[in-house]
Amino acid sequence: LLPSLCSQVHDTSERVRHATVDLLLLVKGLRAIKFWEVVPLDHLLHRLAVDSSDAVARKLTGLLLHSFFPLDKTADEQVARCVSMLRSNAKAAFRFYERLHLHVETSE
Repeated sequence: LLPSLCSQVHDTSERVRHATVDLLLLVKGLRAIKFWEVVPLDHLLHRLAVDSSDAVARKLTGLLLHSFFPLDKTADEQVARCVSMLRSNAKAAFRFYERLHLHVETSE
């Protein structure tokens, strides 16, 4: 049932996209289901790149945070994941890192 929701991340209604990402955030907390099995990563990156809603982009950044900026990994691993995202979808990478400060504490 959940994989049939994949197209909802591309719905024309911002409310539907927002609710779909909320659902993926809930799924992310489950051990038995991987959020990228519900909506493939390339769809999530595309939506992050093109979505006009800052709220949806912010939630997508939170969803993808540990995949592309794992706080428990070394700086080398974080850079490798950054490069991977840039190669997959440069515009999504820009929007992700543009909003990263909303999800990660920075030290002055």
